[in-house]
Amino acid sequence: MRTRTVDLESPRQGDLLIRMAAAGSCHSGDHIATGDLPARCDVP
Repeated sequence: MRTRTVDLESPRQGDLLIRMAAAGSCHSGDHIATGDLPARCDVP
């Protein structure tokens, strides 16, 4: 995982720009990202 700064275009009419102040990650998310666990998306 890494932090990086990116340049964004200015928001257009009807867009919403949100500044992220913090984020989190769980250990199972790391296992899914590395392929140790299968990703499931069975949302109705």
